[in-house]
Amino acid sequence: MGLFDKVTDAVGEATDVAQEKVEEAQEKAENMEDRAKKVSEEGADFRDLEEMPPKQQEILGKGMFPDEEFVMSLRLAGMRNPPYLTVTDKRLLKTTPETIGYDSESFDLSSISEVGFDEGLMSAKLKISGSGIEEEYEIKKKYHENIDEFQQEIYSRK
Repeated sequence: MGLFDKVTDAVGEATDVAQEKVEEAQEKAENMEDRAKKVSEEGADFRDLEEMPPKQQEILGKGMFPDEEFVMSLRLAGMRNPPYLTVTDKRLLKTTPETIGYDSESFDLSSISEVGFDEGLMSAKLKISGSGIEEEYEIKKKYHENIDEFQQEIYSRK
């Protein structure tokens, strides 16, 4: 095999490797784009803590007890820093990122007696009530399936 053939083979192999890297980068970019869309949608639900925005992951890391298990989180309607409702195996947490720090409220699942929602033309209101709890949150109507799942998760863990 001559020098020209060796160079041609090496260029062919380098091209194959480069093509693989391009395809991997495209797939990673698509995944990041999908994640960015989900993170920016109000009403988006998260089944994995790792899917959530980094700031919200940090907030939940500080707000959850060491023996508490993340179940799901629902992004509520909001302006710049939207609140999240998170179901753990023990509590319902409402966390709102602030410019500095965050606000949070928590409710033991055992104190929640009702989780329901009212549908309007454009939005749905998630209602949570129970012992010392009377909360109402607005969510776009297109996410009403997420509300159903959220409701089921709370009832299944009481």
